Amino acid sequence: MAARTIPIACALAGALLCGCGSSPKSAAPPPASAAAPPKIAMFYLSPNVIEIGTTSQLCYSVENTTKVELDPPVDRVWPALSHCVEVKPIQPTTYTLTASNDAGVKVKATVEAKVVPAQVKHSGVKIVNVSAPTAPIQAGQGFQFCIHAINAKTWNLSAGQWFNPPDASGGCAIDHPRKTTVYTITAIGAGGQSDTARVTATVQ
Repeated sequence: MAARTIPIACALAGALLCGCGSSPKSAAPPPASAAAPPKIAMFYLSPNVIEIGTTSQLCYSVENTTKVELDPPVDRVWPALSHCVEVKPIQPTTYTLTASNDAGVKVKATVEAKVVPAQVKHSGVKIVNVSAPTAPIQAGQGFQFCIHAINAKTWNLSAGQWFNPPDASGGCAIDHPRKTTVYTITAIGAGGQSDTARVTATVQ
């Protein structure tokens, strides 16, 4: 009997391509994609200047996170797109938020609470704090400032616009000045009494 011959094409291409010989090996599975890193989208105090004996809201927003930790701890926290806890520091305090994912990757953010002595309480309106950037800006650049008060019923703003309607304790405003501008903010109480503060945007 004549010897069985192997087709030339099979010999050239190899057994795996032609089905000759052993079975083909399975392809290796693709590597698993890495988990998205955790992200702290927001972490802030409102207000960040706190009178002794009063409270502030410490708020955060996290993404791609399975665990959050707050130091110093003040209340139970968990991963959330928006969550706030109440704080009542009696001395300047730096709060640290740590967010981590299942892979153990961690990110941190800090915010500082400034504490001021308790003021004599009264029924009149009073502006207690104004915060605004002091560095010069370019013409048309956004200039944001925030103001906090007690017992304010209505507000007057000489220029710019409020982000949201201000409440009895104040609010934040923004403008895009083309030249150096002095903003006059007036808080008016229920009895018509008022308190005024000024903020300057220095345009280069």
